[in-house]
Amino acid sequence: MSRPGELGKARRKFHGVLQILRYNVHYYVGGHIALLAVATLLWFQLLPRLMQVALGGMAGLAAFWSLSSLAASYYIYD
Repeated sequence: MSRPGELGKARRKFHGVLQILRYNVHYYVGGHIALLAVATLLWFQLLPRLMQVALGGMAGLAAFWSLSSLAASYYIYD
């Protein structure tokens, strides 16, 4: 947020993205923990092959969604 006298000042780089990360930190931390759990399961090959492929695909989509939302936030707000 800007103070009344700061309307003309330039914002820092990634200011909007950092605000979004601060507001949604619990979602991003939870997502990273889930991705680490999936990566661990895939690394040790504890699941059947079909489930590994499905879980890897879902993890890839979740990582893409997370990164693309931050990239869109950067494009829009910064």
